[in-house]
Amino acid sequence: KSRWYDYLCSLPPDGEPVPALWSKASLSSLQGSDLQVTIAAEAERTEYFWDTRVKPLLVAALGKAVVRRPDFTIAIFQRALSYASSRGFFVDADHQDALVPLADLFNHKSA
Repeated sequence: KSRWYDYLCSLPPDGEPVPALWSKASLSSLQGSDLQVTIAAEAERTEYFWDTRVKPLLVAALGKAVVRRPDFTIAIFQRALSYASSRGFFVDADHQDALVPLADLFNHKSA
C-alpha cells in the first residue's frame, strides 16, 4: 500500500470538473464558441499524447498485459490530468510544476 493511498482516495473518483471530462451535452452548449474550439484542440493533443507517449511507455514498463485491462483507457489518463491541472503548483525553477500532496488543501474551500 502506497504511503499516498489515503490522499489518493480523497480525490474525487470521477476526476475534477475540467472541460476534458465534460459530457457531450455540456460541451454542445459551447457550440460555435472559441472555447469549444480550444477544448476540441486540447482533446486532440491529449489523445495524441496518450497514443504516442503515455500508452507506449506504460506498455514498456508494465508489459502488454496492461493493455487488456478494462481500466487501461484514455479516460483514466484524462482523470489523472484533471487532478494535476487542478492541484499542480509551481514549486521552483528546479522542480517546475509539481503535485504537492496536502498543500492543495490550502487552495480549496471546505463546504
